[in-house]
Amino acid sequence: MTTDLSIRETVQLDKEQVKFIADTEFVPKAYRGNVPAIFACIATGRELGLGDLHALRSIHIVDGKPTLSAELMVSLARRAGHSISGETGPESATVRGKRGDNGDEMAVTWTMEMAKRAGLATKTSWKSYPEALLWARAVSQLCRMLFSDVLAGVSHTPDEFELSDEARIEQSVSDLPLVVDVEDSALEPDESAARAGAMASGKPSPETEDQTTFAIPEAARKHEDNG
Repeated sequence: MTTDLSIRETVQLDKEQVKFIADTEFVPKAYRGNVPAIFACIATGRELGLGDLHALRSIHIVDGKPTLSAELMVSLARRAGHSISGETGPESATVRGKRGDNGDEMAVTWTMEMAKRAGLATKTSWKSYPEALLWARAVSQLCRMLFSDVLAGVSHTPDEFELSDEARIEQSVSDLPLVVDVEDSALEPDESAARAGAMASGKPSPETEDQTTFAIPEAARKHEDNG
């Protein structure tokens, strides 16, 4: 028997299901207990055609941006009928791709020399797992260039968004809006620093931390208006 649920009822049902699993070990620690983040991750996964738990295991939030593992990028491209192959080693990784629809081909190589220029080679993870990280960088670059249509706009790996604390603070400060009217609009220095610190740490500022709500999709509002 099929139950005919409205879009609003479906969203509400999903919310209840998310709350039910939010504190379980099936949810990665980065998401555990954070119902809005879990809900957003699942919604992103559904756009990519992933099951809900698959999305929670494979979509990572780094500095407020969703990222995909290299394994998932390869899986999505192959599922769409495209081909990815290549090889990796401690000094370089080469990834080759071919589209299944029009035959376009491309190859991307990432080397440790490139990692050194980007300031990555001194990181502990790069010293321990150069083969895996070189492969991941080459895969993400290839997928952005050749298979962007299968990634739904989520086209970076977690490693690409890993910033140092200093870089996070610098980026947060640079993201603050430019104030023209100093007397009426400028933030006090302490307030500006507090907001930048909150943005850098991933914590909401006091004026926004209580404003988390679930927005009903536009389609749901139209459905109700017509109903």
